Amino acid sequence: MKKCIYLGIPAALQNSFVAISTIVLQRVTNQYGKTVVAAATAAQRIEQLVLMPGMSLGLSVASYTGQNIGAMRIDRVKKGFWSATKIIVAFSLIMMPCMYFFAGSVMKLFTDVKEVAEIGQKAVRVTCMFYIPVGMIYVSRNVLSGAGDMKIPMIMGVSEVLCRVIFASLLTKIPAIDYMGIWWATGLNWFITGAIGTIRYATGKWKNKSVVHE
Repeated sequence: MKKCIYLGIPAALQNSFVAISTIVLQRVTNQYGKTVVAAATAAQRIEQLVLMPGMSLGLSVASYTGQNIGAMRIDRVKKGFWSATKIIVAFSLIMMPCMYFFAGSVMKLFTDVKEVAEIGQKAVRVTCMFYIPVGMIYVSRNVLSGAGDMKIPMIMGVSEVLCRVIFASLLTKIPAIDYMGIWWATGLNWFITGAIGTIRYATGKWKNKSVVHE
């Protein structure tokens, strides 16, 4: 007899990886003084607002996946993944040009300091190019987690920490990039971590992870 068990990675653990990577990036940011720190804080607030729908969608996908894995309906899990992906892509394609072309106006809602707004505007224009990859982090990680494929979400969490450490440390040392390496590190981190989850889903190896025999 087969029994399906939901073995998803706890949300608190996922949040811990994000918190650690944020702390690491903050240490690099602090080296550039209060103006860059203020710009990073403002840019992060904008990111949180833009990414909130993706986070909420991811939580829904995890629950949906767990229920359908339990019901042995892999076909529904696949439909859920593609539906969530379409939503993420559509939302990202709308937000990317909005944030790129109106980054200055949006930044003024968070700061009235010209220097901070200018740096923050550049930061948002970098990270907005990676909205689709970060959206796929939420979709793929939560589908895998909901299916009980715990190893890859863990690897994705570690990837978020390592990528930010490595890319931020390397890119900020390049004179032509300087402190903008902070946000390029964030974008590259999203791209690599999102790719890990998406590729894992594409392999189909998650399908039997939550199924045990009795």
